[in-house]
Amino acid sequence: ADSSIALPSPSALPCPPGSHLDEGLIEGDPAILANKCTLCPSGTFAQYENINLQCQQCPEGSSSSEGAKYCVATEDNLTSIGLEVLGLIFVVLSWSSTIGYMIWLHLKR
Repeated sequence: ADSSIALPSPSALPCPPGSHLDEGLIEGDPAILANKCTLCPSGTFAQYENINLQCQQCPEGSSSSEGAKYCVATEDNLTSIGLEVLGLIFVVLSWSSTIGYMIWLHLKR
């Protein structure tokens, strides 16, 4: 008679965010309840608990550090040009107001 064998899960619990199942630990340690998780390498991430053998690759234009739960944009300058112009206008107006006030004070003496 054919009998099927049920193999236990390689880890009792899913790996926490930022980690994945390590195939080397699964093969090397026969203990079923031992932790078989390892941190995601740089450039990858795992946002949720999982039972995957590898982490997800960060999208192009982003990166992550070891054990990451998400990726971050790797742009050189995250400030938009509009925000820079607005800041420059604010600086010019505040200096102009300050200088104008000082001139007005000097003339009203």
